[in-house]
Amino acid sequence: MKRSFSERVKAELASVTEDGASRDLASALLSSGGELDLLPEEILRGAKSTKAFLRGVFLSCGTVSDPAKAHHLELSFHDEQLATLVQTLLTKLHVDARILERKSESSLPARGQRSRESGERTSVPSAKETDARFAKRSKTYVLYMKEAEAIAGLLAMLGAGGAYCEYENAIIFRGLRNKANRQANCDNANTDKAVETAARQLEAIRRLDETTGLHNLPPQLEDAARKRLLHADLPLAELAKLLSPRVGKSGANHRLRKLEELAKLAKLAEPKRTN
Repeated sequence: MKRSFSERVKAELASVTEDGASRDLASALLSSGGELDLLPEEILRGAKSTKAFLRGVFLSCGTVSDPAKAHHLELSFHDEQLATLVQTLLTKLHVDARILERKSESSLPARGQRSRESGERTSVPSAKETDARFAKRSKTYVLYMKEAEAIAGLLAMLGAGGAYCEYENAIIFRGLRNKANRQANCDNANTDKAVETAARQLEAIRRLDETTGLHNLPPQLEDAARKRLLHADLPLAELAKLLSPRVGKSGANHRLRKLEELAKLAKLAEPKRTN
C-alpha cells in the first residue's frame, strides 16, 4: 500500500541523524508529559538543537496534507504550555503558526449495551457518576499552518529535503493548473461575448436590409454587411481580412458598429403600429 505524504515525511525525518538526542527528548516529552523546566538551555537557544527538537515534535504529533489536495500542517498537543513553547520556537525560526483549541468528548457505552472490549453489559451508573463516565471532555491544542510556502520551508528546515521538493513541485503544478483554468474561463467568456456581438450585428444588418436595403448603404458599409451575413461565425479579425478595401480589426469593428447605429435609426423611423 502506498504511504501517505505525511508518512513519507516522517520516514525521511526519522532518517536524519543530526542531534538525535534533542529529537528523542521531544518524543519522550510528548509521550510522558515531562516537565518543560527540565529542557536543556541549548534547545531554547541553539538553532541546530531547536530544529532537532522540532523534528522530534513533528515525528510524535505532526501531520501534513498531500500538497496536491490541500495545504495544511498541524501539530497536536494535550498540554497548552507545550504548544505555546513550540509556537515560540517556530517564531524564532521565522515560521508563523497559530494555535487552535479543540474540545473532544468521549462517551462510554449506553446503559445495557455491551462493551466492545469485554463483551459484558455495562452497569447502570449512579447520578453522581453519570457526568464523569459519560461525558469525559479533553482539550487538544493544535498548532497549524495553511500557507504553502511556509509549510514547504518548514519541511526543508527540519531536514525533509525530498518532501520539500515534492511539495514545491505540487505547488508549481497546482499554480499552472489554476492559471490554465483561469485562461480557459477567460477564453470561454471572450467566445460568449463574440457570439453575442455577432448575433447583434446580424440582427442589425437584417433590419437594414428589410428597411432601407443594403444596396442603398455606402459601398464600404454594404461590403461589411454582406461579408458578415456570409461569414456569421467568423471572428472579427478574420472578417477584417475579407473586407474591401482590406482593413484592420479596429476598422472592421468601426464599420459594423456604424451598421448597428443605422439599424437603430431605421427602427426609430418605422411608423408606430396602432391597434
